[in-house]
Amino acid sequence: MRIRIGLVALALALGACAPPDVAIDETSTSSTTTTTAPTTTTTTTAPPVTGTDSTTTTAPTTTTTEPLPPLTGLALEQAADGLTEPIGVAFRAGDELLYVVERRGVIRAVDSRGALLEEPFADLRSVVHTGSIEQGLLGLAFHPEDPDRAFVFHSRPDNDNQLVEYRVANGQLDPSTARVLLVVDREADKIRHNAGNILFGPDGLLYLSVGDGARASVNGQDPSTILGTIVRIDADSGDPYGIPDDNPFIDGGGAAEVFAWGLRNPWRFSIDPETMALYIGDVGQDDFEEINIAPIGEPGRNFGWPIMEGDEEFYGGEVDGELVGPAFTVDHGDDGGCSITAGPVYRGAAIPEYDGRLFFADWCRGWIRSVAASADALSDVLDHSSELPAGMVSSFGLDADGEVLVVDYAEGRISRIVPVRSENG
Repeated sequence: MRIRIGLVALALALGACAPPDVAIDETSTSSTTTTTAPTTTTTTTAPPVTGTDSTTTTAPTTTTTEPLPPLTGLALEQAADGLTEPIGVAFRAGDELLYVVERRGVIRAVDSRGALLEEPFADLRSVVHTGSIEQGLLGLAFHPEDPDRAFVFHSRPDNDNQLVEYRVANGQLDPSTARVLLVVDREADKIRHNAGNILFGPDGLLYLSVGDGARASVNGQDPSTILGTIVRIDADSGDPYGIPDDNPFIDGGGAAEVFAWGLRNPWRFSIDPETMALYIGDVGQDDFEEINIAPIGEPGRNFGWPIMEGDEEFYGGEVDGELVGPAFTVDHGDDGGCSITAGPVYRGAAIPEYDGRLFFADWCRGWIRSVAASADALSDVLDHSSELPAGMVSSFGLDADGEVLVVDYAEGRISRIVPVRSENG
């Protein structure tokens, strides 16, 4: 849609005021759905049979189907405890450990029993700045093909942020291998709206969310800065990185690293390999939180901040080009709230009834909800508040089996969403 909007006469205040940021909530009415658990298929292959003519044949397979007991609800199962202000969790290929990002600048490893390893995986407190609740060690991702390469995003003492690559040696991050890839220049007195999530997509490219630096009127609609954007780079080429051929500004007109823009504070996002899309939770200002969809194959989406907040005019103004509205909004009205935390689209095996549902949460109210996700829409909201009392959800993650992890900032706890099934079948 092409949008031409008159300038709003009254200038609205820029910042929200809560960890990772302010805003949120949703007035969608939860619907009650009844689902039937699909059957599970077990395939058994008999050992090879060697014939007298020295040829090898394989005996026929047998297939049995065993229906799962009916799903009666969801619950939280503790996966780790005793953490300090956790804001993220990452999985490393070929490793049974979970890696938890603590805002203070420490990365803790958790074993399969839920026990914290005594020695931190990394202690970066000497370089990480934590002057405000929105600053600190903000993101971690391991390279999917080379898990000995780790990427972190953090605040610096000068209030700038930086993306740094490290090597892993002897089971720990090696500080001596630090290689700064990208520095996000910020005004020295602006400390909020840093975002900082890092993910590798199924295309092998690195995606990074960057907040607008608390200067919406300056940065929100200026793609020549990477503030208020999703950055996409190739960490496997170039010096210090390469630019994907279809990035929208590779030939000029904006920063070459920009994949999408017009965002306020995209604190957390996920990438679903089945829909091949990013689901971006953008923390709101006055009235709305939003989740935006950015298909990997459609770079260059402008999500409209600060011309729009949610589906409504905010600052207003003129823009040449197309603004893409949110796929889902959370109204600050009836439910209140303050800051949206977007999670993953569920693709695990334990709860097949929830396949294709995107989980998200509210930082202030402590609720968790889910919506059915496609490549271009979000629908059918379900409220899990009563069964998933999660507290201050700063982030979500996935374990090695693709099950959803919930990060509780205040309680210092990681929990796993698990099914509750009828014992009677």
